[in-house]
Amino acid sequence: MNRLYRPLLVLAVFAGLAAAGWVSAYATSALQAQPTALAVVDMQKVFNDSSEKKQIEADINRLGEQNEVAKNDMVAKLRGMDEDLKLIHPNETQQLEDKRKEIRRAAVQMKVEYEARRQEIGREGVIRIENLYRKILSAAGDVAETNGYDLVLYKETEDMLNAENFQQIINMISARKVLWSSEEVDITEQVSTRLNTAFGSGTQ
Repeated sequence: MNRLYRPLLVLAVFAGLAAAGWVSAYATSALQAQPTALAVVDMQKVFNDSSEKKQIEADINRLGEQNEVAKNDMVAKLRGMDEDLKLIHPNETQQLEDKRKEIRRAAVQMKVEYEARRQEIGREGVIRIENLYRKILSAAGDVAETNGYDLVLYKETEDMLNAENFQQIINMISARKVLWSSEEVDITEQVSTRLNTAFGSGTQ
């Protein structure tokens, strides 16, 4: 190999290594200079304090009560049909059979309509709660961005450990996501305020 070429090659290698080390050191320094800012939100408290959740529960309860009223009305109608059946003379066998069939059809229809409506109400509740959850996520993201947080963690309510047996308390402790956090990084109240303000103003 040419004598002049060999020192140049060595210098190039050392220069490459030095550059790689500088890039690595710069990257490490950049990572250290930008720590992740964390916040926590007590989701159960946000849900419980949510004006929209209270409205959803009131609406679902009202629909359920209406369904029960409709069922009771149908039950009263069936009782009336049964009383009509008793008025038919025993010798009128065909009329008796027709009336019994009518009562059976009405009873089946009542059961089907009641159950279908009950499931529909349940689905409506699920859809609205899922939508509320998305709004909470959006509110948490807005608050986090406003305050310079990079990540928001789920914080369990402190008094949630109401277990009934040993295994249940172990499972509940194991499932906890945040063991401790300072009040300074708890944005629960801010998220609740933003959520309820938006709901009250009709902007959601």
